[in-house]
Amino acid sequence: MKNIVLEINDSVAMVKLNRPKQMNALNPEACAELLEAVRSVEADRSVRCMIFTAEGKHFAGGADIDDFVRYLEDPDAHLGSIFESNVVRDANQFCQAVTRMPIPVISSLRGYVIGGVLGLALTADFVLASDTTVMVPAHIKLGMSPDGGLSYHLSRMGGSQWAKYKLMLGEAINAQEALQKGLLTRLVPDADLESATRELAEKLARQPRTAVRHIKTLVNRAPSNTLSEHLQLEAEYLAASVMDDDFREGVDAFVNKREPRFASGDDI
Repeated sequence: MKNIVLEINDSVAMVKLNRPKQMNALNPEACAELLEAVRSVEADRSVRCMIFTAEGKHFAGGADIDDFVRYLEDPDAHLGSIFESNVVRDANQFCQAVTRMPIPVISSLRGYVIGGVLGLALTADFVLASDTTVMVPAHIKLGMSPDGGLSYHLSRMGGSQWAKYKLMLGEAINAQEALQKGLLTRLVPDADLESATRELAEKLARQPRTAVRHIKTLVNRAPSNTLSEHLQLEAEYLAASVMDDDFREGVDAFVNKREPRFASGDDI
């Protein structure tokens, strides 16, 4: 892969956008590589946390406009089919894979995060950002409606009126507003972004993986479940988690006043 870097160290996978000269703008090739990388992480049972980040001063400048120009210059191009098959398909599958993965995913943002890439970043379980971060839901500036789950995440996190306002006007969201609206887990000085992201990833990687998987699923399903359905699911997951060796380790550690050492096995 030339547009995406995938590194795995100490049970933490890092998926990095790697087109800094193009402000990490996504083209169809980069979208395909991004999906390939996240699927590799999903299939690797040794990975216990994933970081989604980018090379350079800016997370991503949205889609590569050079591609848009080329499409418009081709009289035979069917624009709807091109966008649906070459870009939106892979972006949607990326979001679904991140949500489906039984491990926590962290987006680590700095600089500009523009367009559909913002939707991809907000799909993560945790979003850390530097104080340089500026989110721009810019689709409307090009006469487009949003993709990458952007309208879904902005409306759920910030409320429907606020989401419509930002999406219909394409107004930038600075780091403080993003934090206030619940788009961010944590806001840190730019110089501390990498260390803060790695620290969180390592903490998450040390947690009991069965319980982590259950928590992610429970929280993701909560909005669509009835209380009765959710209580039943909690009961099923609790019964499964206490059968795990990590439950025995957690109780023993508590009784003996020590830090637990949860298993790092491959079986999830």
